[in-house]
Amino acid sequence: MLVGTGDVPKAIRFYERNGFEISHKTPNFFTDNYEHPMFEDGFQLVDMVYLKRNLKSYGKQRRQNIMENALTIYGSFIKEIKDLIYRRQYEVMKKVK
Repeated sequence: MLVGTGDVPKAIRFYERNGFEISHKTPNFFTDNYEHPMFEDGFQLVDMVYLKRNLKSYGKQRRQNIMENALTIYGSFIKEIKDLIYRRQYEVMKKVK
């Protein structure tokens, strides 16, 4: 399993505590692909860090649980991004009125 996250100590520690290890980084991922600065936990996101975890050594049920947990984490991240976008759109609309 391969996951990507911002180069933020708290996020990386979370994945490492759950059996992932750093695979590689994509320098300037966030600064090159987003029009505005992205922040997480007070840090500006610049590089994307990819972490990997070998699931082959686990049984089928355990692999499924790991995948479901990863999807839950990813889903909450997407929700946070959507909420941020909606808040910014609301702020812009208030200024226009």
